[in-house]
Amino acid sequence: MTPEVKTSVRRTSIVAAGLGAILSPIPLIDELVLFPLYGNLALRVGRAHGLDFAQVPWRPAARTAFNGLVARAGLNLAVSYIPGVAAVANAASAAILTELFGEWLDGACERPAEAKPWGIREVANMLTVKIGWKERPVSAASMVKAPPPRECFCLHLIIQLHSGIHDSSAPLKKIQCQISAV
Repeated sequence: MTPEVKTSVRRTSIVAAGLGAILSPIPLIDELVLFPLYGNLALRVGRAHGLDFAQVPWRPAARTAFNGLVARAGLNLAVSYIPGVAAVANAASAAILTELFGEWLDGACERPAEAKPWGIREVANMLTVKIGWKERPVSAASMVKAPPPRECFCLHLIIQLHSGIHDSSAPLKKIQCQISAV
């Protein structure tokens, strides 16, 4: 990744994290705001690679951004109703997704004709690894060559709101679940 691309991705990541934190009280609204932000990032990364507007791989980029936002929304829904946790989770996942998307864009703009969008499962797997829910090192660059295994870790948060009992010291439980192939 060139310094210009790194700077663009980092700045967009900071903006995305801020938007994720600010918009956390309204579930799923930040996905609508992040999508055009990712379009702007795609244009800047494309220009850094010497591509004009028409040469940027827009369809795979839009598909990857959409799939990433769907995966992020699924991960964030588990904590969306817990006020302080939702803001932190939204900010962190927005920043991480932006970094991953920036790495994908860098590779896609180097070889626009070969750009293939990531699926929801691939993005969800990378997000869970980067967040720390799954302990297997992975980089977005390696995902271009070899897709991840078709598994994920689901975060199960059990909060007994109706009874008013919640033990904040109870550890969160990680449960491995298999995702069937489509």
